[in-house]
Amino acid sequence: MKNSVFQTDNHSSVERLDKIIVEGLCQLHPSLADHPWYIRERDVVSLFAVNYLAPLFENERLHRTMIGVEVPVLQVEEEGEHRKFGAHKDLVVWCKPWDTLWRGCSLIPKKPYKDYRLEGTRPFAVLEWKNISSILRSVCTIDKDRAKSIKWLKANLKESMFTVGYCILVDPELGEAELP
Repeated sequence: MKNSVFQTDNHSSVERLDKIIVEGLCQLHPSLADHPWYIRERDVVSLFAVNYLAPLFENERLHRTMIGVEVPVLQVEEEGEHRKFGAHKDLVVWCKPWDTLWRGCSLIPKKPYKDYRLEGTRPFAVLEWKNISSILRSVCTIDKDRAKSIKWLKANLKESMFTVGYCILVDPELGEAELP
């Protein structure tokens, strides 16, 4: 029987998610060619999460509530930078069903947000997306944004804020996704 959670200390959980994501991306890209009006990054992320990732999760006996779109996750503090304790990320995969950043936090009495960094729930995976669109942004801007996302992912992976990070570049013209 398949495990219904992702285990942070288990390499097979990472391989399992990799397989699911690659399969979902392979299904997504023909749809983008057939539906060229999906030009905004949020539209593409939502399409992927709802139409491809969620059914693949169900096939793997993983609960749909383990998927979050534009949800906050904990992030590391960096010296010299004023940074909120959490950041909204394009797509998040939680370790267990019904997880959010706030699971496990004692919300009463109210505390300074930075104190939640210690007790908040950490996701299994964070997926940052960049979508090349001839209408919305230049490739140069996307390259800079992508580099910034990769830097954020690496810094937060180093501090174990999540187990695995992805930065997905979607180019509908090529009909494929690129994972660095």
